[in-house]
Formats: sequence, structure tokens, C-alpha cells
Amino acid sequence: MKTSTANLLKSVLLLASLPFALTPVFAQKDSLPNTIYIGYEQTHFDQQFPDDWRMSSLGYSRHTGWGTLLGRVNYANRFARSGWQAEGEAYPVLSEKLYAYAGLSYGSDAPVFPQWRAGSTLYYAFAKGWEMEGGFRYLRFDQDIWMGTAGVSKYLGAWLLNARTFFSVQTPANNLSYFIKAQRFLNNEKDYVWVQAGSGISPDESRNIQLGTTASLQSKRTAAGAKLSISSRLQLTLSAGYARDEYRTKTYGHQYSGSAGMGYRF
Repeated sequence: MKTSTANLLKSVLLLASLPFALTPVFAQKDSLPNTIYIGYEQTHFDQQFPDDWRMSSLGYSRHTGWGTLLGRVNYANRFARSGWQAEGEAYPVLSEKLYAYAGLSYGSDAPVFPQWRAGSTLYYAFAKGWEMEGGFRYLRFDQDIWMGTAGVSKYLGAWLLNARTFFSVQTPANNLSYFIKAQRFLNNEKDYVWVQAGSGISPDESRNIQLGTTASLQSKRTAAGAKLSISSRLQLTLSAGYARDEYRTKTYGHQYSGSAGMGYRF
């Protein structure tokens, strides 16, 4: 019975998400529609792993008449192994109140990256600055991992407040994560600072490889970051985070992470 319910929910999520991810509509024109991005991320563990995790990224995005397209290549060293991952994402704007996300990635070397990752989310804007979202995530390790996602956002002046959860549909363990995020826009929609707190592991994080375990372990985390324009063409991104993870039953470790990136718009 549990398997039948999971299969039905997976089918509904797939059918509901795909049509919206493929529908072209017109979006706001950008005078500098292209961006090349480079980034670096490092995570230090005090107990769980003897070596830091490191990941470098090179990406390209383009704003089109119907939304944004993005391609990215990641190279990482984890578990004393190296591997790469290729990602493609689309953010189509369907109307003034409706937009979507669709993504697909392939990783060459598990467990450095999941072999496959896919996902889609549909967003709908209501009156008075409220927005709802819902979708799915899929990751392929030695076995399939399916998760649903739902969230709500509220715009308050220059602030964007968001609450989001990821929940098990079919996973090795009964994983549940939830996050709250506050984002403050600065001079425009491209510059902002943010802070986030949550519990669990998100399939959208680079550390989503920790979802491929058969144990249901606890994780608490906080993070903060900024995206700032240095000039009309250069953008700097910075972030730092802390997590307290239960990596074995009743055994906890600490993670300290940081990232930096630079984007050039043209």
C-alpha cells in the first residue's frame, strides 16, 4: 500500500510540473542578459570526516524572452575522491502571477555527487505579496530518492520572507527538513543580503549526498550570505554557514562552510 501511494504521488508531481516548465512566455527584458559565474565552496568537519569538502563551479546564465536558462559544471573533492557534475536549470515566467523551476543534473562519480538529480517547482503569486510553491525532487544514488516540497513566501517592502519544507515520498529513511529565510533587497532586485535557519538536509544543497544514507539523522543549521554589485557588470556572492549533524546515532559533529563567487554580466 505504501509503495502504491508513493508511485501515485510521484506521477502526480511529474505530470503537474512538466507542462509549466516547457511553456514559453515573455519576461522583462534585461539590457545585460548574459552572466558568466565562477565560485568556490569549502566545508570543514570537526569530527565526521578527516578532510574538508571542496567544490569549484563554472556557470553561464541567459535571460530570454520567457525566463532564465542556466548551465553549470561543478568539480568537487569529497570522501577523499574527486568527481564532476553538469547541471541545467530553467526558470520560465508563465504570467504575472505564475512561474516555475525545472532542473536536471548528472554526476560522474558517486558518492561525490548523486548520479542523477532532477526537480521541478511551480510558484503562484497571490494578492498582498503572498506566494505559494509546490513540487518534487529526485536523486539517484544506489537507489532512488523522491521528495516533495512545499513553501510559502511573503513580500514586506524590501523584505522577502520564506518558509519551505522537503518531505519523504520514497527515501532510504523518513527524511523531513524545513527552513525559514529572510532576504533584504538593497538598491535593486539583484542586490540583497539573507539569513537562513533550518533543520534537516535539503536536496537542493550541495551536501545533498548525505541523503543517500539509510539512517534518519538530525541536522540543525544556520547560514547567511549576500549578493552585491561591484559595478554594473560585476557581482560578488558570499556565504557562511554552520551545521550540527548527527552523523551516527546520538553522535554529533560540527560543520563550518563558506563560499565565494564572482559573476560578470554582458
